[in-house]
Amino acid sequence: MAIETISLPGRMPAEPKNIAAVPKKQWQKWSPAARAVFNAVFRATSDQSLIKHPKAPFLSAAQWMTIRWNMAWLAADASDGRL
Repeated sequence: MAIETISLPGRMPAEPKNIAAVPKKQWQKWSPAARAVFNAVFRATSDQSLIKHPKAPFLSAAQWMTIRWNMAWLAADASDGRL
């Protein structure tokens, strides 16, 4: 499976904040770039209507939070070459 490489616009902070309370052990495993990717994906997926199929029902807030978390986690792992 091929992984597409993306570039984040702008300047990345030296140490991105842990905006989603990722466990410290995991947060420290990721590079600063992977942490920024996690935050960017997590923020970008806050509105599920931008991602879900128009005819699909909305998920509960708890279900959507889990999906956002998983998308961001996988993106961070991929950016560090862990997938």
